[in-house]
Amino acid sequence: MSPLHRIDEDAVSHRMVDGEAVVINLDTTVYYGLNRSASMVWERLAGGPATDDELAEGLAAAFDLAPEVARADVADLLDRLHDEGLVTRADDGAGGAGGAWPAEAEAYVAPQVERYERLEQLMLSGE
Repeated sequence: MSPLHRIDEDAVSHRMVDGEAVVINLDTTVYYGLNRSASMVWERLAGGPATDDELAEGLAAAFDLAPEVARADVADLLDRLHDEGLVTRADDGAGGAGGAWPAEAEAYVAPQVERYERLEQLMLSGE
């Protein structure tokens, strides 16, 4: 069984803006803008802990991706989110309910996380 991941609610604040997640690490005051595919993974994690497999399966279904592409992209995204202190391991049982991910009409772009040291950078970026 793959490990569970969850948003570190004690260290993070987040909002969805026009379908994309804007996240702040409250400990470092660094802001992040997540693209559409990364935001879909983030939204799933906001619903409760999830495994790598659950996240990859949801992303693959939403964008009609090959499972190995989704697994690799989710693994890279989770590594980045863990490195930035936004997501942590959840050791409290099974994954969350999650539900079905909507099919995405946009072309697939691998999950991306943009880092902004100052709020002004984020606002000027158009995220």
